[in-house]
Amino acid sequence: MQFLLTLLICWLWPAPYKPTPEMRAMHRAHLEIRSEYELPAQRLDPHCCQIAQKWAEYLAETGRFHHGGGEQIIACGIGDEQLAFALWVGSRPHRAWLLSDADFCGWGSAKSANGLTYWAGCFRKRELP
Repeated sequence: MQFLLTLLICWLWPAPYKPTPEMRAMHRAHLEIRSEYELPAQRLDPHCCQIAQKWAEYLAETGRFHHGGGEQIIACGIGDEQLAFALWVGSRPHRAWLLSDADFCGWGSAKSANGLTYWAGCFRKRELP
């Protein structure tokens, strides 16, 4: 429910995030995977980054680990973005998102009080109006 509210707020009042170094690192890891499959790059999108970052922050804050709806992938663990991508590539449904025909993607990560990092990815097909 909170994710849907966040998604609605992001849609109605778009103040997209400027991608952070962490988001750019995740995007580079994602592009490497897509190039291994000879797929075109997906563009890093500030709106998708905002959705992914808010969801990662929510997961880290609550300690809960679940999908909130929408086009997203999530992972949790101790490590860097390479761990998240290893988990996603090893899962057929998550890998399908990484290799999808979406045109845009966004990434987020947040560390919880107990030291776990939560990662999230968001994808969409076309440009927002």
